[in-house]
Amino acid sequence: MKKSFLKKFINNLREDLPIQIVNLFVFIQDLFYKTPPAQNKSEKYILIIRTDLLGDFIIWLRALILIAKKYQKENYKVVLIGNEIWFPLADKTKVFDILIPLNRKKYFKDFTYRKNILNEINKFSIEFVFQTAYSRDFAVADSIAKNVNAKNKIAFIRKPEAEFSLWNFISNGWYSKLLTPNTHNQFEIYRVKEFLNEINIPIEKYSTDLTEYFKPPPGEKNYFVILPGANAARRCLEPEKFAEIITNIKNKTGWDCYLCGSKSEISLGNQIQSKLGFESNNLIGKTSLIELGDVLINSELVIGNETGTLHYATALNKNSLCILGGGHFGRFMPYEKSVTENSILPTVVFKKMECFNCHWRCIYTDKKNSIAPCISQLTSENILKVLSPLLPVMS
Repeated sequence: MKKSFLKKFINNLREDLPIQIVNLFVFIQDLFYKTPPAQNKSEKYILIIRTDLLGDFIIWLRALILIAKKYQKENYKVVLIGNEIWFPLADKTKVFDILIPLNRKKYFKDFTYRKNILNEINKFSIEFVFQTAYSRDFAVADSIAKNVNAKNKIAFIRKPEAEFSLWNFISNGWYSKLLTPNTHNQFEIYRVKEFLNEINIPIEKYSTDLTEYFKPPPGEKNYFVILPGANAARRCLEPEKFAEIITNIKNKTGWDCYLCGSKSEISLGNQIQSKLGFESNNLIGKTSLIELGDVLINSELVIGNETGTLHYATALNKNSLCILGGGHFGRFMPYEKSVTENSILPTVVFKKMECFNCHWRCIYTDKKNSIAPCISQLTSENILKVLSPLLPVMS
């Protein structure tokens, strides 16, 4: 394959322009918001901002719990504002004092919704703001931090490859302290360690384990879970390959197959089912986040694209296989044993290419939803070979 600089320019423009427009729109809206005085000054609060997707939250959840417990011991109340997608899981921990769920799209599209969210936060006398995301989001998380009346605001300096230096320059000035990460260590758990060390919670190794919040139901069902979706079509293995993998596992083990995912992946599930010679248990779009955890924790094996649910399975100590593309290779997958205490880590299968770490701005695909070659070049045989050690030896 030959790199095309024209394709790279076009792809970057296609990705960047909508974000530029949203950032500008949010920046203008923020000019008209006035922070009201706190209503409750008798107690002191910290605010944790975590507005990204499920996988990032799963990786960071135990760190957020450690932060909450540290400051609760110092008589602070802990406010967590976060993406409504994963909010039931935050609530299940029963650690955070105040939970504020956030709809990201409504936040930057609906001024009234945005104002109500910010007013809800500013009712509290907040002393510390912790914006823990390494990939800071100007239009949502940074905007929230800007509009909170607190003297101490801590965040990572925006990563060098983050888009739009103007927005970086502007939003960096909204924090009282910016942490500079060690960019030699790419894996996300190094960011967890760096943030915790900064606020005097030193750790050597870190676990994402959430099994204490889930109890496997009695009895064994002997099934495996397939996660056919991801947050972009370019990251998804083709349905026919999933069907081949499912059929092979079914024939070798006799295990039932459960298809799981969000409502947006119903079509993918139907395509896979149409290529199978037997019925799967299609739960796509039919489970809540907590119900999905119950399905995962009782399974024998979880297989999927690089998606937040793979991190969920890891946090529940399940054997799993991640079909890994090159967009963020090394940041979230594979897990590094040297800094991870989870008892079971995900296995990964990938096709190494020189263009890895492209941030999913693929220079080899013309259409936004075309499957990236680092995924499409993987065959079902490649995947089954890596998967084989995770299957039981049949007599």
